[in-house]
Amino acid sequence: MLENMIFISYRRADTAPHTLALKLELEGRLRAAQVFVDTHHIQGGDEWSREIEDALRAATVVMPVIGRNWAGSSAEGARRIDDPDDWVRKEVQLGLELKRQALLPVLVDGTPPVRKTDLPDDCSGLADIQPLRVDLNDWEASVDRLVRILRERFGFEGKETKWSYPPPDPLVAKTIPIPWKDLDDQVRRFLPDWSIEFADDDRRLHHKRIELTRQFSCGTFSAAISFMNLVAEHAKRVQHHPRWMNVWDSVKIWLTTWDAGHRVTALDIEFARFLDRTFDKARARR
Repeated sequence: MLENMIFISYRRADTAPHTLALKLELEGRLRAAQVFVDTHHIQGGDEWSREIEDALRAATVVMPVIGRNWAGSSAEGARRIDDPDDWVRKEVQLGLELKRQALLPVLVDGTPPVRKTDLPDDCSGLADIQPLRVDLNDWEASVDRLVRILRERFGFEGKETKWSYPPPDPLVAKTIPIPWKDLDDQVRRFLPDWSIEFADDDRRLHHKRIELTRQFSCGTFSAAISFMNLVAEHAKRVQHHPRWMNVWDSVKIWLTTWDAGHRVTALDIEFARFLDRTFDKARARR
């Protein structure tokens, strides 16, 4: 059974870009949320109707995304929503039948609310449910409102990760981030095994950290732990702390200066060069 699932119903010719953007936003902001979009979850060989119905039954929320062309049109000019075999119609009808209290219609970019007179009888109940608006011109605030409703009404949890950081050092805060062109040049010349990565900043939404990163393959788990101990001792001495991850014999390290706005400074370059020297010495002894 799938849990924490949001089933998004949409018409591809109407709101495919909006739906994909919403999927990425919701998966990025909600903990353990599974956002079901037919083109991403139904594979070749799957039985389409069975997959759709199973997903609707399992969903915590059913979210029809409605644009100005939601009713659709066939090659003959008829409305697709009036066809009993239209899948958007079937999804709404099943949602009303199976998950009426979980329906959350979303209107995009100024689309007016649907009216009962515009809907087939088996979908007319959709007009009774208060929709939420999401507009590209007010995207961040619109998605914030949607996420708040999903958390407060349906029990989803946010993805906030609250890390603790050392007290800010006023001297480090004045460290000037290395300009991009110079940073790229220094990494190429002095740190050929390192790369530059962007990552989400857990303290500031939509702000990216810039980090130096390298993965060290130590050969054994014991060697990886020994290497991490050496790194920890150095970090304590210089009061500069990396972000890292250990998986068996590998240690991946990210370096950035928190007090400089999560930017790469001379402190990170020097720390990276120390790590290279330490790793080379340890490898030579093996």
